[in-house]
Amino acid sequence: MDNLLYPSGSVSSLLALTIFVFAFLNGSPWVVLFPREKFTGRIMFGPAIGVALIAMFFIPWSWFLGFGVIQSWSGLLVATFINMAIFKCITKSYEDIKADIRVLFSDYTPHLFVIGMLSVIAGSVDLVKFHNHGETFRLASPITDHVKVNIIQSFRAEGFPLKNPFANVGGEDRHFPYYFLWYMLAAVTSCLYHGLSSAWEGDMAMTIVTAFVSLLTILGLSVSLSRDSVTKRSSAWWCLLLSISASLLPFISLVITWPTIWRILSAEHSLETWLQQVSWVPQHMMAGPLVILSLLLTTGLGLVRTRSSFWTTIILIAILVSAGFGMSAWVGGFAFLLSAVPIALWEIARSKGETRRRVIIGWCAIGVCSAILAIPSLLSQMGAAVPGQPPIGIRPWHVLAFVPTSSLLNHIAYWVLFLPLAMGGIYIPFLLSAKGAIRRSPDVAVPLVCISIMSLSVSWLMESRIANNDLGWRAAIPAILSMMAVAAAGLAENFSILAQKNGSGLMPRMSVIPCIMLITASFPWGIYEIKRNVMGDSLLVKIRVENAYWLALRHTGSATDRVLTSPSLYRDAESWPVNVGGGLMTERKSCYLSYDYMRSFSAHWPSGFSDEVQRRITDFYNGDVEASDMRFLRDRLGCRVIGITSNEKVWKKASSKDIPFYHQAKNGHGWIIMIANDLS
Repeated sequence: MDNLLYPSGSVSSLLALTIFVFAFLNGSPWVVLFPREKFTGRIMFGPAIGVALIAMFFIPWSWFLGFGVIQSWSGLLVATFINMAIFKCITKSYEDIKADIRVLFSDYTPHLFVIGMLSVIAGSVDLVKFHNHGETFRLASPITDHVKVNIIQSFRAEGFPLKNPFANVGGEDRHFPYYFLWYMLAAVTSCLYHGLSSAWEGDMAMTIVTAFVSLLTILGLSVSLSRDSVTKRSSAWWCLLLSISASLLPFISLVITWPTIWRILSAEHSLETWLQQVSWVPQHMMAGPLVILSLLLTTGLGLVRTRSSFWTTIILIAILVSAGFGMSAWVGGFAFLLSAVPIALWEIARSKGETRRRVIIGWCAIGVCSAILAIPSLLSQMGAAVPGQPPIGIRPWHVLAFVPTSSLLNHIAYWVLFLPLAMGGIYIPFLLSAKGAIRRSPDVAVPLVCISIMSLSVSWLMESRIANNDLGWRAAIPAILSMMAVAAAGLAENFSILAQKNGSGLMPRMSVIPCIMLITASFPWGIYEIKRNVMGDSLLVKIRVENAYWLALRHTGSATDRVLTSPSLYRDAESWPVNVGGGLMTERKSCYLSYDYMRSFSAHWPSGFSDEVQRRITDFYNGDVEASDMRFLRDRLGCRVIGITSNEKVWKKASSKDIPFYHQAKNGHGWIIMIANDLS
């Protein structure tokens, strides 16, 4: 297939490797702020910290200099130089870091290899799976959430301030209310190898980086919760097994039919585990490690002795918090804030005298510094809600189909039925391991348990009302990562005890056996997720228009012109109607991508306007071409370029050049591109 049109796995992997190296270089020095005696796996936190530092650096850098190959490389080099210089002024020595790095590569090389494989599997959702010598293809269903590639392209073409890449009307073109930081970093990444890499490949690269960084952070947490070198390596392997764990419902459906299951359980969207979340929403997943690491860093505020180390820790925490919020308002905002409350109270309660005063000052400083650093992200997200409707509401998760959401039984079912079914391979081992983890390493385990409980509580009781319930679905991500770490350390510990007692320990066996059964039962869906990512799960769909059509759309008009393509061209390949052609293959802003994206990302459109736009565009592609509709597309929606293929009923009129206010710009076998006449 045409390499200029579709993403290359090798190019995306090269981009991911490049960003990971810079993230490791920038973040690894600062792991010294995590005391080694408590955080023995701290070197694995380095890449997550590095991603946050680089992302926050590029907000002002890209705002003033824009996006391009020179800006990307010079920005990465300048950020690394500044970071190293600051670190050298504060700590003077890299010896501790060098020792941690030696341990990482001597003891965990096989684990790193497996993490790399799983990360590439997560990123493979972006690839089009071709069959029959390129005549047909399949898609992996999460790719429908990756049509946000248009955000990356909008950054590349126009920079800041970010424009709405999915739809346009009036003032919407001047502001796009969304958490942009992950996509901005993907735009920086996509510019690294000019001419070789596209926005689509930038998305795939950052998905791979997100998967690698999040898994590596989980490994670092589980290693820190383990006692000795044997259990540390064992817990790392358990983390990787748990990353494949998924819902138990497919296994249960072998015994109980699906109709019976849905008579008991509500058909509401379920919570998803690591592989599903990172495949569908890597931007939210990237916020997870940042939330966890920022809260873990607060546990050492009372123990810091020098003023420089104290304020360095405060600033780093603020950078992690603001970066997490910039990646995801739900994870880095709501999940962080609610998780921070019990952790702050716990830290204040266990400290005394001068130490308590330092902790209180530290938390106040974190709040102020985080708020200041998060201003760009906060301003960018203002206006996302529908006017007159609160963006957040209180609504218990609907678990049981036969009772109201407010009933006590429904509340209890969330914790004792829903969570074990949705993520039993993680949740149950976590419950069985939490007490032992707190006993072995309270400074690490207590915050992780608090994060788990509070994040799951956000999903339990709160919902977002901007299109989908993304708050409920994604706020659980810090809990998923934390529970994986605690569960993996607990399983490794219990297996170690059994090995020492030749399998005779009653309590370890009572913990290990049910956990093994649950993890095994959750694997079928996890294996299916891997197969789906790699091979696709959509219908086998025929290529309906030649590649030259999409390439011509990319180069018709100016780079800032908005494009319209038929939303239904590849509808049968999509898990939900998003217009993958217009979102992924045009690499242009859309004047109308799809009905769902229009409603989700154009909250301030007049009431009923979404339905009117949908009707007019449907009528147009069905061949009902009215002059009033065409003027509406050109003047109101700003559709400068329109793509038409022989699959649409309007093809006949387009072929005869009977389209008011537009003229034919390019054509080929089975396609025509129209461009708007000058406004009159």
